Amino acid sequence: MKKTVSLFFILFTLTASVMTGQIQLSATDMYRMGSFNMALDATGGFDPGTPGGNKTWDFSGLENQTPFAFNVMLYNGMDHGNEANLAIVEGEDTSGFIQVSGSDIFQVVPLQDFQRVIYWKRKAFSCPVAFNSVNGDSILVHFYHSGDELGIDSYDSVKLSFYMVITSVADAWGTIKLPTGDFSALRIKTTTNAFVTVWGKNGQDAYAHIPSLDQEELSVGYQWYTKDKGNYLAAYDPENEEMRYQVSAVLGTESVYKHEGGIQFANPVDRELKMHNTGQHACMVSIYDMNGRLVQETEMEAGTDTSLVTETWLPGVYGMVILDKHTQSVTYRKLLK
Repeated sequence: MKKTVSLFFILFTLTASVMTGQIQLSATDMYRMGSFNMALDATGGFDPGTPGGNKTWDFSGLENQTPFAFNVMLYNGMDHGNEANLAIVEGEDTSGFIQVSGSDIFQVVPLQDFQRVIYWKRKAFSCPVAFNSVNGDSILVHFYHSGDELGIDSYDSVKLSFYMVITSVADAWGTIKLPTGDFSALRIKTTTNAFVTVWGKNGQDAYAHIPSLDQEELSVGYQWYTKDKGNYLAAYDPENEEMRYQVSAVLGTESVYKHEGGIQFANPVDRELKMHNTGQHACMVSIYDMNGRLVQETEMEAGTDTSLVTETWLPGVYGMVILDKHTQSVTYRKLLK
């Protein structure tokens, strides 16, 4: 199953405190390699409850509408500028990168611009995490483009300022009831605020704010964790009215994830499609229109960049087929013009 995973999604496991009935997260418990079998219920109407202690969350009636699975594997992406040491892999897709360093856990988030990829290593948690623990981090980064690149022809240069703040609060503890059983759990509420402000200038003038082009996004998510499960027990996405929960797991798999093949590119494209092969193998990249006709094709060696002129392409949706020349695996992507 291919699912959408928020750039702010991160997984944790908690250790129980026998004296109080609460649980807390330690560095050794919080993240486990392994294979995880999960289920998704999108019937809606879920109630995450209120903050506080000694709560009961009854999700015992959740349905296994859509089963899916992922692996947490060792990862080394330093040659790509990615400092993660763990990857969350679902089929051919990588849904997240994590770095565990001592008592700290970082989520490594790729922020992709037209010309480059920046890896933001955001501090997600300092251990131990217990009831009322608060963790957060933020980033401010600027991207610069010509006005023509962004379709803002009235300015020679455009600056995009991207600001994101993520805060996680362990705001409730108690018992969570799932189809797989009852568990002592700690609930973590994560709030993400993302802002993009747009600035333009001509010649030697100073950048002027263009507020009509600004964008803001707010998202909230809830996750429940317990001891010895190696990952989250349940996760609730209020925006999409979806609940995910763990069905079973095999922990301790010493698998190593290699960055086999990933073509990074800006989407949608305008006059030029710029691509970077972040994988370890050569790839053949083929572009097809919606009628199945081959539009352009190019071969990319590992770690290289290339570009295709797209000025003559008609506006619409295109299919990108990426063939790994070593493994012969094929990945399908959607491209907008």
